[in-house]
Amino acid sequence: MNIREFAQLSGVSTATVSRVFSHDPKVRQTTAERIRKLAEQYDFRPNAVAQSAFNGKTRSIGVLLCSLRTSYFADIAQGIQEVLLPEDYLPIMVSLRGNGDFVSMRRLVDHRVDGIIACISDENFTEAELREIKRFNLPVVTIDAFGQRFFSDNISSDEDACGKLAAEHLISKGHRNICFLSGNPSPVDLLPRFLAFRSVLAEHGVSLRKDSVFSSRSKDHGGMTEALREWLKTQSFPCACYCYNDNDARCLYEAAAALGLRIPEDISVVGTADLNFASAMVPKLTTIRQNGVEIGALAAHAMLRLLNADGCIHYKQISTVTLVERDSVTDLKMKGRKA
Repeated sequence: MNIREFAQLSGVSTATVSRVFSHDPKVRQTTAERIRKLAEQYDFRPNAVAQSAFNGKTRSIGVLLCSLRTSYFADIAQGIQEVLLPEDYLPIMVSLRGNGDFVSMRRLVDHRVDGIIACISDENFTEAELREIKRFNLPVVTIDAFGQRFFSDNISSDEDACGKLAAEHLISKGHRNICFLSGNPSPVDLLPRFLAFRSVLAEHGVSLRKDSVFSSRSKDHGGMTEALREWLKTQSFPCACYCYNDNDARCLYEAAAALGLRIPEDISVVGTADLNFASAMVPKLTTIRQNGVEIGALAAHAMLRLLNADGCIHYKQISTVTLVERDSVTDLKMKGRKA
């Protein structure tokens, strides 16, 4: 039933129906009560926001993701949408910016979303803000929130597998002079994929020296590339680098080119994520593929479970990762030399 048909049934104008659902005080109380009763009787909803006025549900989910320009997070958004839309839930996407993120979260709450799916990390929100989000009393599903103490429902890639696959691949190609680099704002000792990477190297008798670990908190692409240029001047070659993500690998490519270093002859490189530019890099980047669409779908299913559960449930899901071998790692065993 559309609003015109419902207005005719109610014996009032469509404008009056709209005013009733927006709680306009100019409408007589007896008229408003009669129309709302009819709406409940005929299950009439002019739109989701108007319906929320009397049942408290908008059937919308707030989604806060890191830069949607990055294909990994765009894939997550796609996976969320593919699950929620057929269930008659509207995802409202917001791209995190690193400042003002809590304001974005609060605006979603003010718009009466039924739940929130978010990449929540210490660099995006303060502890006080996280506590306030908890007090919103909404279902919250986090994505890639490692060590998060406030929310128990989390979806992530298999971080340990990322580090293990990278280490095993480099070892299998005969590399011993191995480095790790990260542009993640968190200290490397808090990154699960770094810890797993270092652990597998140790199992094979390869130590990860302190000077072979590069960490930059610079969010500026040019700043990190320049810092990498200076760091590379202190390294011996050939070597192999495992990068926290493909964006870091791209910075390494640029820094190496500026110094006349060749990939993979001088530096073998493994990235993480398999972003949409990885296969277009020269040489094509070997990387650990994370399935963003699957992560988004898992997060959406977790949200639906929370919304439909009678009691509190806790849900954690790990998405599998795979090694995508391309051209950025040289096989030293085939060349009969070690590094």
